[in-house]
Amino acid sequence: MVERTWRVRISGGGRVHGAGILLDGRHVLTCAHVVERALGTADPRSGAVTVSLPLWPAAGRHPARLVEGGWHPADDEGRGDIAVLEVEGEAFAGLAAAPLGRVAEPRGRAVHVFGHPRHHDDGIEAQAWISGLAGGGEWLQLEARSVTGRAIEEGFSGGGVVDSLTGTVVGLVVARDRDVQARVAWMIPLDVAASRWEPLRGLLPAAPWPAGAGNTAGSRAVADADPIALGVHRAISLSPGEPPLPAYVVREHDLALRREADLALLGSRMVVLAGGSSSGKTRSAYEAVRERLSDWRLVHPFTATELVTLLDRPDPLPRTVVWLNEGQVYLDGADGEKAAAALRRTLARGGPTLIVTTLWPEFWQRFTRQPRLGAADPHRQVRELLDGVVKINVPERFDDAGIRAAERLAVADPRLARALDARHHGHGITQILAGGPDLIDRWENAPAPYGRALITAAIDARRLGASAPLDPGLLREACVLHLTGPELAGAAATWFDEATEYACEQVKGAIAPLTGTSTTIGRVDGYLVADYLYQHGRAARRVVPVPDAFWELLLRYTTEPDDLNRLGSAAVARGRFRHACDLWRAALARGDTAMTWALRRLLLRAGRAGEAADVLRDAAAAGDAEASRLVIALSRRSGDAAGIERALRQAAASGHTGAPRELAVLLHRVGRAEEAERLLRSVGGQAAEHLLAALRGRTAKAGDPEHTTTRVPENGEDGSISTTTLLSRRAEQDAHPPPDGAVSAEPSGAVEGTRPAPDVPAGTEPPASPEAGGQGTVRPPRLTLKLREGVLASTEAVDELQRRGHTTPPEHAPRATANTRRPERVIRAGAGAGPPEHVLRAAVTAGEAGASSKLALFLHAAGRRDESLLVLRRAAVSGEPGAIPLLEVLLERANREHEAADLARHGLTADGSTAPRW
Repeated sequence: MVERTWRVRISGGGRVHGAGILLDGRHVLTCAHVVERALGTADPRSGAVTVSLPLWPAAGRHPARLVEGGWHPADDEGRGDIAVLEVEGEAFAGLAAAPLGRVAEPRGRAVHVFGHPRHHDDGIEAQAWISGLAGGGEWLQLEARSVTGRAIEEGFSGGGVVDSLTGTVVGLVVARDRDVQARVAWMIPLDVAASRWEPLRGLLPAAPWPAGAGNTAGSRAVADADPIALGVHRAISLSPGEPPLPAYVVREHDLALRREADLALLGSRMVVLAGGSSSGKTRSAYEAVRERLSDWRLVHPFTATELVTLLDRPDPLPRTVVWLNEGQVYLDGADGEKAAAALRRTLARGGPTLIVTTLWPEFWQRFTRQPRLGAADPHRQVRELLDGVVKINVPERFDDAGIRAAERLAVADPRLARALDARHHGHGITQILAGGPDLIDRWENAPAPYGRALITAAIDARRLGASAPLDPGLLREACVLHLTGPELAGAAATWFDEATEYACEQVKGAIAPLTGTSTTIGRVDGYLVADYLYQHGRAARRVVPVPDAFWELLLRYTTEPDDLNRLGSAAVARGRFRHACDLWRAALARGDTAMTWALRRLLLRAGRAGEAADVLRDAAAAGDAEASRLVIALSRRSGDAAGIERALRQAAASGHTGAPRELAVLLHRVGRAEEAERLLRSVGGQAAEHLLAALRGRTAKAGDPEHTTTRVPENGEDGSISTTTLLSRRAEQDAHPPPDGAVSAEPSGAVEGTRPAPDVPAGTEPPASPEAGGQGTVRPPRLTLKLREGVLASTEAVDELQRRGHTTPPEHAPRATANTRRPERVIRAGAGAGPPEHVLRAAVTAGEAGASSKLALFLHAAGRRDESLLVLRRAAVSGEPGAIPLLEVLLERANREHEAADLARHGLTADGSTAPRW
């Protein structure tokens, strides 16, 4: 347990003033200002401070003085602030010193640090990112990573900064930002410290660890991990000096989890704890591994990229806990599939390794749901991973046995006693301990409308799909949408500052409704919403329509492609097709092609064929291979030779293996044979050689025995997709979009007809052709006389595309064919006996899934068709699945086919009425 012995506490005058790093059995590295504070008015060159090991108290307390050459106070420009102390006596001799290292590619590195802020003389851990250079190039900036955990603050100075993946100490904390909301601090890298005290240079390794590498031999033990840093919610505080967590109540799911931890000793396994926010998932996992696997190592990557780098090392992770709190952080988004594949490979290795993650139920359902037949499968690797894990559900409420156990512990724990008393108001014990009810009260009963409006705007942005920190400009403008005229007129000049101060104030010392985050000094770049408040707010505002102005603000301020794609999908689910197109086009403009085909279908359905063609070209330029192939085919249809060549070159640059060969065919066909040959020679490989031979044979003189008369591969034979298959399928999808408002991302490679180029092993070339006159010319396999141009040849499929998808569909025939089958069955089912109207209305009010559709069918069957349509319109703009296609069908049944067709094309407005042409 190395980290227990090298962490040093520095005291003086009866107080703890900071931390230090034990370099060997005698020397301690810390900050000069820590020594000055500990000595008070005494001369630092002659006075002595008191040093001790907070995690190894048996070592005792001892005086320590500056070593010669070890005093470097900060200069006028802030550089320096280094002190090296020598401990009197041999008390620390033989103890394990800090594992030292250098920073490799510092930006984005996850680190943790141990310090002694107010009320924590025994120490507490904080986690951070290294976010960039500062301090005249000698310091590195640290930004707190946990929105609920401890930020680096006064009392951490001198503490060793540990690279969370390598386990090595790479620097020491030197300062923190005066603005506590900024959650920013700075560190001095050990390389810089060594430039001030030369003996340190001999203790550092010759080179830093490779970027992203994990030195598991130096990883911290499970017993040394800080639960707050791992994501456990800090509990409410009733009195100063309380520990961060109350006594733990063991429940039924804890026993199951501990059995899985025991089984991990026999082989690698993965456990998923599923439950809502503040239900106790992370605390349960922490208590289980601490009790059963305390001597194992623990690694805690913060991103999917870090996780993949860690797991794809050649050496295994024996006796290691891989900690993945909030599993959607790793499994969702652009790198989620890579992370899932890496986890599957790790589970297949020997280990033993225990992978622990937590998930909200909604993410479990999204990741494990089977896609529709023919639809995209964006979570295939994640679904297959979760199919093989152990899932343990964590209930949000204590059962009778759990309450009795809590009552026994509450005798000695006032916070548990408070939670037990408050549970009668309808909240769970774990939620009360995490401050959840107080968060809700702070939002719903804010004394001023501006703080309430700010929190409401943040909740709305997140419930629609904005997961990145929310821009202050977005929230400031969005607040206006939630304020009345008199409130706007009565706002003071400082209204937004006061609102953010209110929203960011912690309730009972646990957590705030909003938490600021930053990558720069002295300002807040964005705000995050507390999970428990988000879950409550999402349910409370589920039926509140989203005004156009808010969608436009989200478009203007959102920069992350994943967020733009999620927001676009939320807009589609609510019938806001124009906003969905704008959001998806913004993601495409940033190089993300995930929603290209869904965007194109919306534009085609709206009769905006020119914009749909622009989307194809943009996607091709961004590297989407399918878009490139379709652009080529459409260019061929229009006779645009330059467009064909441009698209092929883009596809080749994007790594599509068949594109260079198809480009060579095109160049040869237009008389640029020499350029085609140079291209094929640069590509290399047997497929290119065979095609080169075919092209030469095409130009050979008739009857010339020195050339072989062959043909270019047929459509699809060299690895390119069949154009007819591709375009026919695309035309079918464009004419018949997915039902129930489903959005298909159509990732590349999912198209039927794709197949790899055949591999021809070396040394298996065919014999010489007798038709070649005995010249020994090799005939490339699968080539014959007829020259074809691969994907450039098929115009019939393009005609089909023009007929069925590229032009505006008939008034209502495509929608009636594609989207009415399931709703028609629902209508017939709804005509029978069912719950009475008051029960259905109560279900709608309670937010029961599908309740609005059931009520609409009840009203339709009773002949109250206008009421039925009104219910469905309200459900549609709130995003209820299935409401939009059912609304289309009921409009048709009411002989309002034109309105149904307009709805299919243009969607809805915020009040649920059919949107005008956009």
